[in-house]
Amino acid sequence: MTVIGSKLPHMGLLNNPVDDSWLSYGILPDYLIIFATGDNQMSQGRRIVLTAPLTEMIDHAGYFIQMAMASLPIWMEGVINKKYPEWRSVKRFDDGSARVAPAGLRVLEKVMAREFGDENVVVCYPDDLGQFIGPETRVVAVSTHNPLGVTFAAGVYTSIFGSSSEPINNHYAQLMFDKIQASPYRDGFKV
Repeated sequence: MTVIGSKLPHMGLLNNPVDDSWLSYGILPDYLIIFATGDNQMSQGRRIVLTAPLTEMIDHAGYFIQMAMASLPIWMEGVINKKYPEWRSVKRFDDGSARVAPAGLRVLEKVMAREFGDENVVVCYPDDLGQFIGPETRVVAVSTHNPLGVTFAAGVYTSIFGSSSEPINNHYAQLMFDKIQASPYRDGFKV
């Protein structure tokens, strides 16, 4: 069994086996790291699909908008929409994969592609998950910084603007997880 991973200076090597001969996984503070093993053949869907909430994959306004999305309550999304009406307009490569993604996903993408081949790994936006998840998908890895909206900053800023406890980022993270859970191929892959 080949394990993909490297010795991390503060964590050591992660290798938590699961009941699947193809993969094992580890969890770091802000990222889910997947250590995959097995062959790299693909037919329908990519073997390894990497994604993050839309609010963490945008690059408008010099990333200022990401900070706002992580802290402002969902009812203030209209303010963001008014100030940055094109924030949901994301750029894609010719194959539909994401042009912009968190650095951690890009590093993981390169590690996985080196072991399993570029054709088996993709980074995509949440709205494009259906394009890349298929019967051959074995891993959907998600990068997220605050999917529940429970960090100190998010709690402070959402409470300043009212009683809403759901930051915009939390809303979009939930939409992403709902899409993953609703996949007709859900039984065939690990998250």
